[in-house]
Amino acid sequence: MKKIAIMTWYQHMNYGTALQATALQKVIKNMGYEVEGINYISHIGHTRKTKLEKILSIYFMKRKLKQIFRQWKYKYSNNDRTDAFVKFYEKYITMSDSAQTSSELYALNNRYDAFVTGSDQIWTPLCFDSKYYLDFVDNPNKMIAYAPSFGVDKIDNKFAQKEIIRLLSRFSSISVRETQGAKIISELIKEKKAEVVLDPTLLLSSTEWEEFRIKRNNSNSEKYILCYFLGEDEKKWRHVKRIAKHLNLTVKVIPVHPKDYYREFTILKGVGPGEFLNLFYESTVVCTDSYHGIIFSIIYEKNFIAYKRFKDSAKDSQNSRVYSLLEQLNLMSRIVSNLKDISLSEKNIDYSKVYELLNIAKNKSLSYLENELKKSSSVEKTGLSHITNTCCGCGVCKTVCNNNAITIDENKNGFFEAEVDKNLCIECGLCRKVCPFNGEKAYEIKRNDSCLYMLRSNLPETLKKSSSGGASHELANYLNNKGYDVYGCEYVKNINSAKHIKINAGKSDQLKRIQGSKYIQSDTRDIYSDILKSKKALITGTPCQIAAIHNFLVLKKRREDFILVELICHGVPSKLLWDKYLKEGSKRYHYGPHPEVYFRNKKKGWMEMYMCLYGNGHKYEKISHKDMFYRFFMLQNCYMSSCYECNYRTRSYADIRIGDYWGNKYIKYKKSGVSMVICLTSKGKEIIKILEEDNRVTIKEEPISDYWNIQYPENPIIPLYYDSLLDDLKEEKYTLSMILKRNCKIDNLNYIMYHKYNYVRTKIRSLIK
Repeated sequence: MKKIAIMTWYQHMNYGTALQATALQKVIKNMGYEVEGINYISHIGHTRKTKLEKILSIYFMKRKLKQIFRQWKYKYSNNDRTDAFVKFYEKYITMSDSAQTSSELYALNNRYDAFVTGSDQIWTPLCFDSKYYLDFVDNPNKMIAYAPSFGVDKIDNKFAQKEIIRLLSRFSSISVRETQGAKIISELIKEKKAEVVLDPTLLLSSTEWEEFRIKRNNSNSEKYILCYFLGEDEKKWRHVKRIAKHLNLTVKVIPVHPKDYYREFTILKGVGPGEFLNLFYESTVVCTDSYHGIIFSIIYEKNFIAYKRFKDSAKDSQNSRVYSLLEQLNLMSRIVSNLKDISLSEKNIDYSKVYELLNIAKNKSLSYLENELKKSSSVEKTGLSHITNTCCGCGVCKTVCNNNAITIDENKNGFFEAEVDKNLCIECGLCRKVCPFNGEKAYEIKRNDSCLYMLRSNLPETLKKSSSGGASHELANYLNNKGYDVYGCEYVKNINSAKHIKINAGKSDQLKRIQGSKYIQSDTRDIYSDILKSKKALITGTPCQIAAIHNFLVLKKRREDFILVELICHGVPSKLLWDKYLKEGSKRYHYGPHPEVYFRNKKKGWMEMYMCLYGNGHKYEKISHKDMFYRFFMLQNCYMSSCYECNYRTRSYADIRIGDYWGNKYIKYKKSGVSMVICLTSKGKEIIKILEEDNRVTIKEEPISDYWNIQYPENPIIPLYYDSLLDDLKEEKYTLSMILKRNCKIDNLNYIMYHKYNYVRTKIRSLIK
């Protein structure tokens, strides 16, 4: 049986979202396929808007203040509703294993015969996420768009528009849920014509929905008006009250907002998707401003009144989807235009005429979906065309390739990247086996089992030269003197680059070469063959580099001879940025083309991070928040693409993970610094304990939750202007300051305001103390 995957929203506790996902799975099963939902949870939401943008938005602030006030005034609990949703999902929706990152999603290409994206507003530019455009699917012929919605009338953001055009171009055929969506596509890509199809919920009849309807225990023949409002306009509620009095009906409310729990009507708690269906089924009249509220009124042939949730002039208006449906079924008259007029509640709907139109649209929609599924699922599987869709340029694939089919070079965006010569590739699969982004999941850093320490070197000289508390240097120094070779990152000034080098056992005086942080990508291409010459070694690197080394050592059956230490990493910026930064700085500060570089000089303390460059008798010293390189780094806007899709924020193949122990807990060491150390294996824990017993370091065990609270181990969101910014970095005519203004002016202002806010807050706290 052919296997189909559906990409849509599953994380929202929303009736329409849950029921459209349920319906699409049911319809595709009815067509004879095995089907699963892809267990991907988007964390983007509205986080594409900066805090500054939100503060400057009158609409947002007004809504936020209202929300805060209402949550304070109207106390309520949603736990019973959440439980009902969870039970419904578990019973009726079949899900895949969790796949969060691009490489985990890419691995699903081997599992499914076709991929469907839809329905719901998954294509909205307001929280744009390329994964809902199936960017991870290797073969575009296996992609189907069934009834996704943009949720808006037009796409204003030029960066989002450019990305959407690129992604839509991969689809051979597209269907959307609303006429406005079809119009958007035709305006973006003139040669593309999108079919308008029904929301999946309308593809099932009321009889077919019986399987999912959860009947109430105390169900009776009581007639009632059902209210389900997503908007918060009080005029609607007053209108409902007049209708109820006129029709002599009770009013039952599916609560959405805190105030709904305090209304004078019958408030229904613990309503899950199944109970939602039943309430519509048993109702006499429905009053709603919800798209899916209208749909289920139609499915159950109810006398309904549709209210506008948004003003038509509002920028974020979603009224178009309601208009599109009602126009299609000749039901536009059900939209109430005068909230003082209650006559609409008495006007019955001729559902025989509605269903004539609905059945035509339904047959057309089912036919479209069936044809697309048949065509896409019959495409022959030919194997994935790439090692992975996420490359960190580690070089491990090149090392294991016995046919010299892989090269690792710096790509056009300033990152090392693998390229496969298909003419030489024999599809042996070794490259995928060792790739750190092969879709396999590393060991989880557990919140209850993993061991976290504060660590601080007892040697003042080590603290002075190390970026934080000296954990990495003390480990390297101890193990090097115990016969371990040490591999780490050195900044090579004559090429303005970072490179992994080997310090032979017993050469601890050379360890200063790899001491201190480097905020650029380290070249690890040539270390793998050298590693195997070591009898035993300590290797440090970023989590993806360490994962590659782990996989390589496992393949060679040498993992037990090595201690792997990874750095807490937030991302690696483009070499294009570093080169432009050095060039601009050399012209202005005259330190020459190849200065000595100290990324984390602690001359004014650990928490006052300084970038320092020296050369030609000149120097540049600037605190991080005023330095242009650090500005781009902190904005997280030109990292390697793999940094936005990292699999190792909370997973690892290392023995130890180390980084800075930021925060107020160890503010007393703000001059010299402290390290955060997470022991991930018994071997790692044993070494840290030996360092303490030898009086090399001071350690203190702390809760593992500090890692989440201090390091915020989540992938940053790739900015919509990412490609544009990288293109600008290649241009001589643009300075770094100009590039900020051209691409991320608001992000930059947000960063400046945030830093000033933190500065003032810190000063006030110190005065209070």
